[in-house]
Amino acid sequence: MNPTEIQRDAPARAWNEAFPLGNGRIGVMAYGDPVEALFDLSESTFVSGLPPPRDRVARAPKGAPEAFLRARAAALAGDFAKTENELAGFIGKKGEYGTNLPVGRFRVKLDFAETAASAEVAASADAESTSRRTDYSRILCLDSGLAEWGCSAEGGSLRWKALVSVEYQVLAIRVESAKPFRIELSVDDILVPMRSVARGRDLVFSAAALEIVHSGGTSGTAAAGLARVIPLPFSSGDDGEAAGCEGMTRADIFLALETDFPVASGTRMAKSAQVRSFGPRPGLGPESGLGPSGRCEARLREAEAAGFELILERHEAEHRKLFDRVSLDLGEGEQARSALLFQYGRYLLMSSSRLGSPLPAQLQGVWNDSVACRIGWTCDLHLDVNTQMNYWPAESTGLAECCEPLFRWIRERLVPEGRKTARSFYGMPGWAAELTANAFGRASPYWHVNIAPYPTGGAWLADQMREHFLYSGDTGFLRKILLPAARGAAEFFLHYLFELPDGTGLASGPSISPENMFVDDGAPRRASLSPTCEIAVIRETLESFVDTCRILGRADPLASRARDALARLPPFRAGSDGALAEWSHDLPARDPNHRHQSHLLGLYPFRMISPELDEGLARAAAASIARRTTPDELWEDTGWARSALALYAARLGDAVALERHLGVLAGDLSFPNLMIRHPPTRGAPSFADVYELDGNTGFAAAVAEGLLRSSPGGIELLPALPPSWQSGRVRGLRASHGLSVDMDWESGTLLGCRIRAARPAACEIRYGDIRKKIRLASGGKLELDGELCRGSGHSCCGALPSRGSALDIVPEGT
Repeated sequence: MNPTEIQRDAPARAWNEAFPLGNGRIGVMAYGDPVEALFDLSESTFVSGLPPPRDRVARAPKGAPEAFLRARAAALAGDFAKTENELAGFIGKKGEYGTNLPVGRFRVKLDFAETAASAEVAASADAESTSRRTDYSRILCLDSGLAEWGCSAEGGSLRWKALVSVEYQVLAIRVESAKPFRIELSVDDILVPMRSVARGRDLVFSAAALEIVHSGGTSGTAAAGLARVIPLPFSSGDDGEAAGCEGMTRADIFLALETDFPVASGTRMAKSAQVRSFGPRPGLGPESGLGPSGRCEARLREAEAAGFELILERHEAEHRKLFDRVSLDLGEGEQARSALLFQYGRYLLMSSSRLGSPLPAQLQGVWNDSVACRIGWTCDLHLDVNTQMNYWPAESTGLAECCEPLFRWIRERLVPEGRKTARSFYGMPGWAAELTANAFGRASPYWHVNIAPYPTGGAWLADQMREHFLYSGDTGFLRKILLPAARGAAEFFLHYLFELPDGTGLASGPSISPENMFVDDGAPRRASLSPTCEIAVIRETLESFVDTCRILGRADPLASRARDALARLPPFRAGSDGALAEWSHDLPARDPNHRHQSHLLGLYPFRMISPELDEGLARAAAASIARRTTPDELWEDTGWARSALALYAARLGDAVALERHLGVLAGDLSFPNLMIRHPPTRGAPSFADVYELDGNTGFAAAVAEGLLRSSPGGIELLPALPPSWQSGRVRGLRASHGLSVDMDWESGTLLGCRIRAARPAACEIRYGDIRKKIRLASGGKLELDGELCRGSGHSCCGALPSRGSALDIVPEGT
């Protein structure tokens, strides 16, 4: 099995069999029918709802801060029923919240001339017959971002290629046949009505993102699309209908798709959209002054002038620049499937979030299965694990640039709205964002006490900025991007925390532990003081702010207050059952097998709990996981929740459990196209399985974590190598301190590694019981054998490193 190709021998018959293509804004599901090619279209900014402040219903109810303080007093008294009653005057309202919607289905139909030979080609390409033939093939090339399919017969062959270009912002398709054909373009409705008209070689279409499940049915962005047939060979004078659509054996089809989604105030979208690997493109975002239709026409002119070959060449080079940074070889069989799914997770993140993308990856990346937008939890940006998990493999697997849309959205949309939330709902300074957020950055509390208050969602998401600095060491990023976000979140938390009446320390809340409940006096309750997950996020945020000020040499009075608060936060603790406590009380969970495990944030993604730091807490975390997943048939098994289990196992060094969880993800929880599913559960009902990006990205992050673990003090090699991965090699995994690591192992034992430094680095390398401190200059390289000695092929005294790349060589002046 090639770990960078997904191959099938029949066209897709459903969304979950189709191949995903994407450029960080446009998402396409390619079905692969050779005669009538189908492409389901999505666009990240095709959303219903209204942006604030136009959505007036989203504002805080009158007296919300006072209601919150009354709820706090009730929680202090242990009256959780009254706590919920008071919170009814605090929670938000749904209003015109909205959702992402699918745009529609694009069809490219081929009609062949009535000859015996061409009829045979058409017959061999029929969807009903291709599944029984061996000459049909369909391939998604992860390393090139290209989908190919086709078939052959005695009369000749029929071949297709498709990609979605980041640089040219179009879906580009090429079809080649042994016999002449005529092309018909059309679009079909999926959930919203489509309007279309054929004009010569063009198909012009439009749609509006209107729905009544998550908004009132009258608000949403408008989309315009333009598809064009380019017969080959092509002359610019061929603009008639017949010349443009008939008698071809080869043709290109380009499709552009744009919306009127508003640019955030003060955004530099035009500049960021031009940061490409191959030079600037004309500014064609909303800031250009062109409407969606005008931008589509401009995109098509660019694509037509460039031609498919150039677009493909530049697309593949730009794609490989990111994808080829990391390779993984685990051998054959199920091990190869794990390597494939690792690369697939990277591919899906690359396709969903790229430099200049208008929005970060939402619940489904950049695709829309038409299910998530019709159920209760909607197709948006969940801030209680899903959006965070979307980006967890970014740093460790060499895709740091993919975080740029996330950081920009936090800075330009979430933080400004979060300031309003902090002020109007809590009566406090700083910023806070709650459990769900939409494309416009809405940060207010959810509209039901089941999952509100939860003021730590935005701060947890923004912690990805700290992770970026841990890996990059970019002090410019630290000063300009991380510091403002961390300081604002810290300012809110320092006002949100309060002194316990007995003077024993600080507490927070009332708030929830997503999305679980506890039982008090026979009734399910949600909100209480200082839930473990909330204290973990507050601790991480305050530490991030203090560390940032220290590194930048800033004497900030707020940082002094943060240091004092850190010393007085509630510690992690084990409950009476030995498991890590989820709440500050010992009341039982309503659902002990709940899919959410928010109280384990200190284990992953934060680095507060580990066997090295505190064996007792690590055992308590392991006991909590065992309790959640026992008995197995009661565990709410979903893609993202199983990926979380894999990540916890990797952090705990439990290689056997890591292998088991990855196996479930690669098996029962995978769709036929290997996108990982979220089946309906008792806590998250749905009328069908839902695709979520986080299952795939969580898989990739877990594989990376099992092979290479980063911490502020150093890195650990093969900390949780699954038992069946006896031999393998990995190239280009990223670690903290700006390090890149290659490793080879056989019979489960490290043979050697190569470490490269992108910046000056001094840290400890660990493998098993072996420890080694290293110091590398920027650009330095170091080769170690399986005993962490310099050189390779020798157990203890390999050749000395060459000058200029050795251990203990540092740049002048450091």
